[in-house]
Amino acid sequence: MSEWNLLPQGDDMNEGQDQEVSGPVTLEKVRDAVAETMHKTAHTIHDQLRSDRPEASKPAEWGLRTSEWLDRLSEEVRQWDVRGSDSRLRAAIANHPGGALLLAGAAGILLGRALRRR
Repeated sequence: MSEWNLLPQGDDMNEGQDQEVSGPVTLEKVRDAVAETMHKTAHTIHDQLRSDRPEASKPAEWGLRTSEWLDRLSEEVRQWDVRGSDSRLRAAIANHPGGALLLAGAAGILLGRALRRR
């Protein structure tokens, strides 16, 4: 299942966005959108630090390292084999259905507790 119809297909769904989404949302489209957002964020951090603080301070150095790390990570995300991961996950669930149910239940409990505290 690599096609999801998650987003409404109206004229107002893309307000304020740079790219237009057409057709059903696929895992590849989500992957590419995440990678592009990470890439833009990395460049924004880098540009902001270079324009605000040209001197080399520790926090600025950490910020620059973070932006470089985020940019490299965006490339890793862009190259991620979605279909291969999907098939491996499905095989693991089929081979260990009890463990998959326990893991899903534990994740649901943790998520429920986290959301209840807000």
